[in-house]
Amino acid sequence: MVEGYAINGSPHPELKEMTGAFIVKFARRPASEGKDGGITEGIDRLADYIRNSLGRNVTVITAALDSPQNTIECLVKKLKEQGNIVFTGSRKTGGYFVGG
Repeated sequence: MVEGYAINGSPHPELKEMTGAFIVKFARRPASEGKDGGITEGIDRLADYIRNSLGRNVTVITAALDSPQNTIECLVKKLKEQGNIVFTGSRKTGGYFVGG
């Protein structure tokens, strides 16, 4: 458990023994990046994926990045608004490509 926290960059859980029982206190990861930091990281990750896997649709991207579909759709919308990606083809068989 402690190794998993270290790998993810989360603070170590606090372990205490009280009256023959253990109490485990889990701390959240510090929110130093804020909400925009997480979004920026997600956008960068998605843009890299599209750059390296042209023509994929949201369903394929969702599975490949192991992210919720709503999250991917939100990030795709932001990339489209910025003009970084474009959708080419029909709804069923089309996919995203680097725009510009």
